[in-house]
Amino acid sequence: MKRLSYSLLQSSALLATASLLSRVLGVFRDHLLTKYLGASESLDAYFAAFRIPDLIYSLLIVSSLTAIFLPEFQKKREQESEDAGWIFASQTFNSFFILLTTALIITLFFSKQIIPYYIPEFNTEQQELTRHMMMIMLISPLFFMLSSFFISIESAFHRYTTQAAAPILYNIGIIFGITYLFPILGEIGLAIGVALGAVLQFAFQIPFLFFSDIKWHCQFLSWKQICFFFHHSLPRLLAIGAQQLSILADTYLASLLAAGSLSVMQLAINLHSLPYGIIAVSLSIPAFSALSQYAAKQDDIHFEKQLNETFQKIHFWTFPSLFGFIILAPHIIATLFEYGAFSSQNTQELSKTLYLLLLGLPFFGSIPLLSRAFFAKQKTWPPFWASLIGLTANIAISIILSKTHGIFGIAIGTSIGSIITASILYLFTFRENYTLKIFSTLPSLFSSLIMFFSLKQGLLPLIVEQSHIFHVLTVPLAGAVVYGTIHLTIAKMRKIMRKA
Repeated sequence: MKRLSYSLLQSSALLATASLLSRVLGVFRDHLLTKYLGASESLDAYFAAFRIPDLIYSLLIVSSLTAIFLPEFQKKREQESEDAGWIFASQTFNSFFILLTTALIITLFFSKQIIPYYIPEFNTEQQELTRHMMMIMLISPLFFMLSSFFISIESAFHRYTTQAAAPILYNIGIIFGITYLFPILGEIGLAIGVALGAVLQFAFQIPFLFFSDIKWHCQFLSWKQICFFFHHSLPRLLAIGAQQLSILADTYLASLLAAGSLSVMQLAINLHSLPYGIIAVSLSIPAFSALSQYAAKQDDIHFEKQLNETFQKIHFWTFPSLFGFIILAPHIIATLFEYGAFSSQNTQELSKTLYLLLLGLPFFGSIPLLSRAFFAKQKTWPPFWASLIGLTANIAISIILSKTHGIFGIAIGTSIGSIITASILYLFTFRENYTLKIFSTLPSLFSSLIMFFSLKQGLLPLIVEQSHIFHVLTVPLAGAVVYGTIHLTIAKMRKIMRKA
């Protein structure tokens, strides 16, 4: 247990560091996009072009391959043999490769009929631009599938190097497209950069494959195995389908608003995903591997312990990130985006949208861990019901509020949906007789609140006239000192009280 915990700590640190670098590159990517395009119709078309490729990948690959494959692969290796595990892996890979390729070809053929359904208010020229970019981006899901499969294999052996590098290389490809291809090819160059990023992240894995123990067999899933995948992945498929429907609904609603609204919403989501990706996802991925291993061994004691340890770590970092972003949002946005075609009015609109998304961050950060805990047990229905209810609320609130509050109404719907989804997952976890120590996160919340008010009433009035970049550099350092000091003080006081 100690050895595995140390391995998970190393893996989480690696993934968090890589995620930080990836997110920094992502911010630089968005900086370049806003610098050249601003919050414009072209940028709206670029973000809209992602929707269908992401939908196909999520429904066919994320719903089954990344959620069902790893626990079953671990189970076969633990309860049968190594060879049984590799045969199952080969069958899964071969079958999903054919399925995905077929879906992409069909989508490519019917692309002209698909586009008007989810961006009806885009003009004809904008719809054609979206379609052409989407057709190029359809290359990406195929290489994402290849990467996801081999990343799942590596996760089973607690190796995360290629998984850490994948998003970095993806962003490098996109940045190359913006910097070098866009000036030559226009918006089509942006789409080529996206496809290039997907190819790069898989190409990085090729040397590792030659030196791995992977044993490939020319076999396909049997009808019984297909039924197994369908049975276990159906809730996950429906949940992801609902999630993608929510994304398409947000895209549709944003397309009804002023030009640039979709761009502002997507940029806010990208900034909101910084703490989510660096903290919640980086901690949840290694935990999923360990939880799957404990579930395969039916070791409920260590399963619950691992779940609670990761839950506390996520909130230890999420709470200060939330309050730090609330303070720094306008300064970060002005520093990163307020250049070229991106105006100060865009900064204000983006800041307010980000504030509203941040309201659900602590809950949103819990979702990947709690969902993976159920996936490790091969219980995929609870996350589905939680996701369905949360996303239904999200869509309903977004539709109602977007009519009066525009893009801000969509952001409110997204936050409330996350809060509802996480709350239902909490309840389902308790129903499984696992004690999720929610109150153990209170010291992190209390320390974060003290940090927030200390900065708001103490430091910020002293540097109010300083530049945006000065705020971005100094406030996080001061906040880290205050947060760390308060949290350590609380920990020592609790220790003294327990001894007494």
